[in-house]
Amino acid sequence: MFIITIPTLAGHRHYNYSILDGHTFTMDDIEVDLDDDGIILYYEYTDDEVEITENYELIINDEKIELNAEQGELVREYHTLVYDIIEEAVQIGIEGGKIGLAGAGMGLKAIGGVFKLLLTSYDEEDLEDEMEREERKLEKRAEKLEDRADELEEKVEDMEDAFDEMFETIPELRELDWD
Repeated sequence: MFIITIPTLAGHRHYNYSILDGHTFTMDDIEVDLDDDGIILYYEYTDDEVEITENYELIINDEKIELNAEQGELVREYHTLVYDIIEEAVQIGIEGGKIGLAGAGMGLKAIGGVFKLLLTSYDEEDLEDEMEREERKLEKRAEKLEDRADELEEKVEDMEDAFDEMFETIPELRELDWD
């Protein structure tokens, strides 16, 4: 198990996230479990269980809640954002790993360049030019990744807003008093 804490700020509420494993993360005192069938939320201080199914149905403590159109849209938005965020975070992590490996590869190329300096007409300027080209490529990839991470942060803020709005708008959620 590994834990990553991502502090974010959206609206009036500040959430801290910890990724507990591939299918669970926490949002302050709320554990969020993901499975093929949907999202299950547990509050640390009660036995309440809130489920959002893959069909965007809201179930609180095994009771299906009837939603109006606005409430249903909030539930759908939250569900969609959670899965989109998880998928994008995984992809960003993979790309970050690839960039790290490319950086290590660049170090190996530099070592190879030193041997070229000793054995061929390749000179220091050639090595410097080659390393600068590699560095620019790597920086472009890193900048694109940073842009993706910024977009992901915006999605997280949207998810937090949808979460808060669900709990403000749906009386059965508001009654749970998960503050």
